[in-house]
Amino acid sequence: MATAPIVVLRFVTLTVVSYYAVWAVVHLLASVAGVRERQRSLNAQPATTDLPVTVAVSAYNEVETVERTVTSLLSGSHPVSVVVVDDGSTDGTFEAVAERFGLVPTGPDADGQWFEAPDQPLTVRRQDNCGKPAALNAALDRCETPLFGVVDGDTVVEPGYLSALAAPFADDAVVAAGGFLKVTDAATIRDDSAEWRLPRSWFQRFQALEVLQASCRQLGRASAGCMVVPPGASSLYRTELLRAVGGFADVGTEDFEMALQLRRYCGDVGRDARVVQVPTAVAWTTVPTTVAELTSQRRRWAGGAAETLSRNRDLVGRRVDGRAGTVGLPYVLFGEILWPLVEGVAYVLVPFAWIVGAVSATTLWVFVIGVIVAGPLGAAVAVFGTRTGVGAYDAADRRALLVTAAVERLVWRPAQVLRWARGVLSSVR
Repeated sequence: MATAPIVVLRFVTLTVVSYYAVWAVVHLLASVAGVRERQRSLNAQPATTDLPVTVAVSAYNEVETVERTVTSLLSGSHPVSVVVVDDGSTDGTFEAVAERFGLVPTGPDADGQWFEAPDQPLTVRRQDNCGKPAALNAALDRCETPLFGVVDGDTVVEPGYLSALAAPFADDAVVAAGGFLKVTDAATIRDDSAEWRLPRSWFQRFQALEVLQASCRQLGRASAGCMVVPPGASSLYRTELLRAVGGFADVGTEDFEMALQLRRYCGDVGRDARVVQVPTAVAWTTVPTTVAELTSQRRRWAGGAAETLSRNRDLVGRRVDGRAGTVGLPYVLFGEILWPLVEGVAYVLVPFAWIVGAVSATTLWVFVIGVIVAGPLGAAVAVFGTRTGVGAYDAADRRALLVTAAVERLVWRPAQVLRWARGVLSSVR
């Protein structure tokens, strides 16, 4: 007869494994829904709108990519004004933009200096380093269009990006929209003539796979009407609403905070508030190249997300927000913030429970096989589901992603779980 500690350990272990399994299935279903929605969008007649857009590009030490970022935004046919905020760069970011576009000074303000391009709808602000939220707010102050977009200084958009991303705003209920992010080699961004390609380093390929799967899952949630936050590197908002909530908050995850503040404001005033993702608005971005950069990024994301949701916990389950409140935010809490923590606990708990006899070998092997299979299966859905249409990886890159997925759970995922856990735990200290 099992002792009480063994019974408790068995119960806890099976609960943890069940939690992990349920959310693994939910993530897979979200990916399937995402690729189906992407295919539907590719086959549908594209919607259009002529609402002009102001795009803010917050740039800190982006000398290698910022020129092409700006060029990609200006080369489309949609009416756009671009505001680049050089946030205290020390690598020549401002000088690169100034030389490329022939900037001329237009005058200082309290905290910086403004410049304009004589023959392009481009304005540039040079300021001391104040952080991304302050940079975006500086651009928002200059915005004179009904829509305000955010694109990172290391991100390049496909032709037609702005037209596709602005189209949903023909519906007054839409308050924010996100693009479909994919990862490319930084060298392809530096070279205007290069074709998009998967990074050649395994370190970056693992991240590219994560971004692709996240984009598919987010699109799936958007198709169900429960998307909460558009990606911070590629997003579009209604200007009037950004100003109504006081602009971007000075927090590490300003995109998440903004999404929740918009949700709160619209719910309080009785306004519909849909957040959508546009799979044809493809934006190519880069990812960290060193362990230190990645660790800092993931801890900031995890800690910032946990802190932001804690501050706004009254919105979780709020019925006035529709599915975003009753489904979307619980998904973020249980499926994105807590799920990696539970996964990390399971890596240790399940083998230990088997060693002491609390669970059977069958339970151990079901968990191990589930962990090993879950990654490649979700990756296969994302890779094959995005093999056609705008922003598709070529056949060689798709094969490389599948090979990456085959080993991701063994050599990459555990370290990411640890980084995420440290970030979340840092937010509760």
